Amino acid sequence: MQCPKCNFEIQSNVSFCPNCGQVLTVKEQLQRVIEQSTVPEVPKNNLKGIGGWLILIAIYLISGLLFLIIQFIFDITDFSKPSIAESVKGYLALSIINGVIFITLQILTLLFFLREQKLFITFYLITILLSIFSSFFFYVIQQSDPEILNFLEGGVELELLFGAFLIDISLIIYILKSKRVKATFVN
Repeated sequence: MQCPKCNFEIQSNVSFCPNCGQVLTVKEQLQRVIEQSTVPEVPKNNLKGIGGWLILIAIYLISGLLFLIIQFIFDITDFSKPSIAESVKGYLALSIINGVIFITLQILTLLFFLREQKLFITFYLITILLSIFSSFFFYVIQQSDPEILNFLEGGVELELLFGAFLIDISLIIYILKSKRVKATFVN
């Protein structure tokens, strides 16, 4: 701080100017204290880190992985039954391959998510887009073969696929537009 009268640099522990003798007022002493104190600046919108809606993405990833593992086990169990029709076995073989691909993608996506790596965004979007394609692909196969429909006890209803599709699209929009996602997954 400088003396208000002679502009001499004043040390922090004096109450008057050693150069001209000017007595410092309380206001000037408070100003000196304020200038010397350093308060770390906290950003107003600290959106970095896993929080907010990203918690839902974490739940979605973990529950999706558990579902894929359970579905994979059921598919392998059903595939090994000798009484299964050949068209159903072909369907289950595709479903098992699909399961391996999605379990791998889901694990990688979850790892990138937990490490807050930028690759999370790419893998997440790939997983979602492949999931949409895969769901409709399997729906078409189910509807084209009565043995598969009978085995699956009616298959998946189209309304459920469109509901899942809308959820997936909203998640894609969130991932692409979110400030938190952009701030968190930068490496």
